[in-house]
Amino acid sequence: MTPVCGLITFALYTIVFMLFGAILKSSSDSVIDSVHRYDVECKGKKNDLCEFKFTVENKIPYPVYFYYQLDNFYQNQRDYVKSRDYTQQSGVYRTVDDIKTSCAPIVKVENLFPK
Repeated sequence: MTPVCGLITFALYTIVFMLFGAILKSSSDSVIDSVHRYDVECKGKKNDLCEFKFTVENKIPYPVYFYYQLDNFYQNQRDYVKSRDYTQQSGVYRTVDDIKTSCAPIVKVENLFPK
């Protein structure tokens, strides 16, 4: 490879990656981040059920993706990985009796903490 050919190749790669970076930067600037901590919002609750509502002030264009973060929860445990029901994960409501065979040994949250 000659120096001129190398310089042209380097310049083309620079242009392509700068365009790619600009597209990624513009896409990441449109992300709306809202953090709500369960331990703060549900402090003082007498039962184990924690429900709270929150609103987002910005108008969000379609499609909306919702992500949540769990701390101190290790989902790569073997029992957790084996305990899944693909029908339930696709959004179909399933009762505890429906998922007992596919989600064994962890069917309910109580099964995560053996006594």
